Amino acid sequence: MAAYWPFYAHYQARVGGDSGPLIGRYLGWVHESSPLGPWLVVWGFFLFLALSFVLVEWVGSGWGSGWKRINGWGSPASEPAPLAGMEIDRASTPPSLKGKRMVGSGLLGLALLLFALNRPTAALVVAPLGLALAFAFRRWAPPEDAFLMLLLALGLGIVTGTELIYLRDFLDGGDWYRMNTLFKFSVPAWLFLGLAGGVMLPRVWAVAGRRPAWLRWPWRGLALLLLIFGLAFLPLGIPARVRDRFPGPRPARGTLDGTAFMTVGRYNWPDAQHAVELAYDYLAIHWLLDHVTGTPVVAEAPAGGYTIAGQNVGYDYYRAGGLRVASLTGFPTFVGQHQYEQRPGEQVSERTSLGQTFFRTTDIARARELMRELRVGYIYVGALERTLFTEDSLRKFEVMTDLGDLDVVYRNPQVTIYRVANSK
Repeated sequence: MAAYWPFYAHYQARVGGDSGPLIGRYLGWVHESSPLGPWLVVWGFFLFLALSFVLVEWVGSGWGSGWKRINGWGSPASEPAPLAGMEIDRASTPPSLKGKRMVGSGLLGLALLLFALNRPTAALVVAPLGLALAFAFRRWAPPEDAFLMLLLALGLGIVTGTELIYLRDFLDGGDWYRMNTLFKFSVPAWLFLGLAGGVMLPRVWAVAGRRPAWLRWPWRGLALLLLIFGLAFLPLGIPARVRDRFPGPRPARGTLDGTAFMTVGRYNWPDAQHAVELAYDYLAIHWLLDHVTGTPVVAEAPAGGYTIAGQNVGYDYYRAGGLRVASLTGFPTFVGQHQYEQRPGEQVSERTSLGQTFFRTTDIARARELMRELRVGYIYVGALERTLFTEDSLRKFEVMTDLGDLDVVYRNPQVTIYRVANSK
């Protein structure tokens, strides 16, 4: 704690607003529900399984397998015996028919209210979520059943929560305002529902086997269909994503080299007139890995907004392939892709602007000044830099080489690497 005190003393979370009620600074209402179709593609199997499971428990009248064994809903041949040393509270009473109707009416009313408020995704989760919570805290439920229901309630609660509220971060106010809320909170939701699903599926499958054929086979068929569709992404979705991102040749399989795709990879950015052959970057990056030691700053085009042929474009890591040198070598660069999430925006934008000016300026004196201020050790000029900056801007590096400020240490048809003279 003492060693990290400077960090703790000055750290500021890059979430929340500066004014208004405390809760409102950090949380906001979701503008509209997720589109129902895609949402069901993601969560439909878990929702179907959860609904089936809580309905089986509900019909069993006992809100837990322990009560079912007492009430005779199961049978000794089909239900496991209580664990050794476990005693079931036989003095407890199951929910009355009136109590069940009250709970069911309340959940139905809440679901209808959410539908009326145009929150269909949250409305679909209300019934299994409410029943799972009720089941989790019944006195007669064995611990394993209570824990299972708690896992189910946690997973469904997170899914419901992300459809109603979002965490306000630096994306607030834009089209992507709840992106971080969705994909980061969905990870634990998937964990909880996956663990619960491993128990729910065989239990409901066994119960369905004791039901009439008109009910048993449709349920089992739908469960299998949803499960198969859910598993189909592995053999079908991954190749489709690869074809979409990198059509054409494929690198050799069976390698642990995370850069192997660059040996044959080719893409166009920001339009069809600008092709990037990654093989040249591959050679240059491996030269850096083989010949440069320490942690010198390698100058490459910083991520941000640019104007190309009169069109405003966003240059980033994901779609444009930016910051490839820092990403694949570990050498520091001007500014990282996600610094706006971790540092005050005015600091990040200032450094981004300095990095862009370093490449853009045609003033040799200004370039020298920025080299010292930004502690540049190497300069990387590849296909992306040639797309983002004019020939006049990049020509200064050749002039500075003639003047003795820089040394050309590597060159291929698309990439030139300069080393700042007298730098290590």
